[in-house]
Amino acid sequence: NKEGKNHNDNTKNCNTHHPHFHTLKEQKQEINASIFRLSVDVRFRGHGIGYKLMKHCETWAKQESLEKVWLLTGNSAAGNFYTTKCGYRKLGWSEALAPWYQKNI
Repeated sequence: NKEGKNHNDNTKNCNTHHPHFHTLKEQKQEINASIFRLSVDVRFRGHGIGYKLMKHCETWAKQESLEKVWLLTGNSAAGNFYTTKCGYRKLGWSEALAPWYQKNI
């Protein structure tokens, strides 16, 4: 949480950015979500917080009847987390010189 308040023992003093959710409509008429600026403070990594945040985002996308979740990161450790822990596929590099990741939900 942004203020460092305790919501439960797993997120005690965890300062995270609130993720921004975006939806977009592609030419194929698919409705997709993208995750932007979701992170966990270095001091609290390795405790499942990032995984829970990602699952929360995916649950929201499913509830909104979205078909895919997209994200972009140039951080190789984050990219490894998305592919090995969260089931995303690395798609390739964007014009911004960072790889895109995608998951069907």
